[in-house]
Amino acid sequence: MYHRSGNLINYSPGGPYKGEGTDFYAFVHEHLNRQDKLVQNSAESARIQFITPREKVVEFDYANDVILDECNKRDIDVIFGQELVKVHVNDIGQKIASFKNVATGEVTEHDFNHGSFTAPSRPW
Repeated sequence: MYHRSGNLINYSPGGPYKGEGTDFYAFVHEHLNRQDKLVQNSAESARIQFITPREKVVEFDYANDVILDECNKRDIDVIFGQELVKVHVNDIGQKIASFKNVATGEVTEHDFNHGSFTAPSRPW
């Protein structure tokens, strides 16, 4: 994977959508990033971030609690209530993802090096 620096964003849209819950790749990315850090192919500052406009990773409360606990142990950032507005490159070639806070409407930007973005789709 060679996630050398910056953040890796794993984004899931608001539900319900086809594949909901199966697009949580943060654990896979964290595992690969941890292996790369051991052989010095990845920066210690490289972060994995799961971002979604929802209030939970999955709807089943117990499973959600287990996932959040494991994210905490693995130092994965979990950010709720943020809807992806656009992805672009700024003037200096840096990748930027713009997110809108679903509660306040405030737009923030996150720079990143790698991304795993699930596009909105219809339910099953």
